Amino acid sequence: MITLILLLMTSLLLRKEESGTLRSDLGAGVLWGIATAFKPYAFIYFPYFLIKKKWRCLGFGILSLGFAFVFPALFYGWTGNLKVHEEWLSP
Repeated sequence: MITLILLLMTSLLLRKEESGTLRSDLGAGVLWGIATAFKPYAFIYFPYFLIKKKWRCLGFGILSLGFAFVFPALFYGWTGNLKVHEEWLSP
């Protein structure tokens, strides 16, 4: 599933190179943020965004990643959300 998300993101990045639209940046960034929220190894694209100066993709990705970390608070509350994140970090 993560590979599919990252392939879709790459497809949008390549399409962006051809046309350069905000919509492609938004889609690629959000897909990167979602993939990174599921599996942190997707963070490997972070240096690529920096080197290629894809600031909009990076911004949208960080926003969606931040949303993914705050979203569980709707179900668990803030203290429950912090507890969930502590459990994720424990071995």
